[in-house]
Amino acid sequence: MPRSDRENYYDILKVDTAATTSEIVAAYHKAKSAFAKGSVATYSLFSDADIDSVMSKIEEAYQVLTNSDKRRNYDRILAGDFAEEAPLLSPLERQEKARDSSTPNLSEEAEQARAKIDSTPIEFETLTGAALQKIRELRKLSMEDVCRITKIPSKSVKAIEADDFENLPARVYVQGFVKNLAQIYQLDPQKAMTTYLEHFNRNIKEKQ
Repeated sequence: MPRSDRENYYDILKVDTAATTSEIVAAYHKAKSAFAKGSVATYSLFSDADIDSVMSKIEEAYQVLTNSDKRRNYDRILAGDFAEEAPLLSPLERQEKARDSSTPNLSEEAEQARAKIDSTPIEFETLTGAALQKIRELRKLSMEDVCRITKIPSKSVKAIEADDFENLPARVYVQGFVKNLAQIYQLDPQKAMTTYLEHFNRNIKEKQ
């Protein structure tokens, strides 16, 4: 199974990696209600054994994601599934680091790469891999420049630009990668994530 298709605790509860505890609790109760054995939506689709299995996963996801220490450790494990070229921070750790400093510690080469970015405004309606590649080139950045600045593995940047969905990591990490790319490309990060993930989700469904 492609890595992008693997279900994790965030997927199970249908929440973002940056979701607050209250959002996770709300999602947990919504998921439990949806998969209750008496639910009309599940009655004709799942056996009792299937429902028990899903409910077990929902409970497990809830127990981990509502405990700050367990969640932090889980995020590290999830990141470790694919991080081979550079260590990645968990989503919670990235948020904590962002609060401490809006400017990451960059190497001299990365600083030089950032300094040469063309800041001409770029408008976009939606993002695809090809669009991100074009924007990178308009910003006068090489693939190596982007990887130095963001610390995103080069294979992941290449897969994003090539729309090579089978070689991308889990959706929650693709979301973080696109947000980081949008920031250095001086795009609206929220719009970039939203439109790219629509493209991502559409293509993943077509391949299933």
